[in-house]
Amino acid sequence: MSLLARYIAGEHDAVWEALESAPDAADAEAVMRETFARVARNTDTVITRLRDTGYRFECEAGRYSDAVPPHRQISVHLGRIEETLEDRFGDLPAFAGRSDFLPRALDLFARVVGIIDLRQRHPGKPPQAGITARTPVQRALENALSGLGGTDARRRVVETEDRRPHLSDDPVIARLGDWNPLVINLEYLSDIGAEMEAELVPHPMGGLGLMAEIAPSFEHKANVSGTTGAHLFLPSQRVSPMIFEHGPPASFIDYLRTAFAHGGFLGVPAPVRPSHAELTQIAPQVLLPDHPVFVSLAKDLEPF
Repeated sequence: MSLLARYIAGEHDAVWEALESAPDAADAEAVMRETFARVARNTDTVITRLRDTGYRFECEAGRYSDAVPPHRQISVHLGRIEETLEDRFGDLPAFAGRSDFLPRALDLFARVVGIIDLRQRHPGKPPQAGITARTPVQRALENALSGLGGTDARRRVVETEDRRPHLSDDPVIARLGDWNPLVINLEYLSDIGAEMEAELVPHPMGGLGLMAEIAPSFEHKANVSGTTGAHLFLPSQRVSPMIFEHGPPASFIDYLRTAFAHGGFLGVPAPVRPSHAELTQIAPQVLLPDHPVFVSLAKDLEPF
């Protein structure tokens, strides 16, 4: 039985494990395309369900540029990104002799799914989830900025809409975006080809490589200052590269599975102590509220 036939029959984990040892199998690309077609459909389902709760997406705010949908095609040509990386780093021993810079799963994800950006557009008030709070210095700076003159019409519209409260009185539903909504944006990779953005670091497999972010940190997603977001190391010897965040490293495909198992949310690192929700551990030292909204968001999504 072919890998694709096995995958369609439900052997999702086993087939992706087989891809790691046989990346050039005749139907490897077909398996990945089928996988990411399911991810794309799941993404659209979750977006619809989130809207039904009153959730608003930050990418649709038009805060700094034109509003864009939370699921969209990538606008940067992947080949151009790879060319830039090869021009700058192709002579590094880690990249020597490689014909591609992007792991195959990321390349196919970008082509089939595009970009997923489930960040919440938060009402204009301090975070309520207990992840962190604005410091007095931050509040003073925000107050000073809000008093500046010359605000253009676009900014006034955005700020007025920001102040609109969430339609739900349930603090978990109103602040779902505090719980690390899924973001996968390979356009971030274009930054590491820039002179000032590139960072050579010790590679987990030895030597030097590139640390490449594909999403903001969970703090940034919650609209507070944060640190390094979800990232991988290039080059990767894997079809589905390892993703590093605040929990244990996971393959890219397992990272996606974790998110969709919880309705598009990945959870945040312990300790988090919100006063309004009981927390459950979804991975070692990774927490999510024990709330039915995550079950309803994930209900009957396509397994992949």
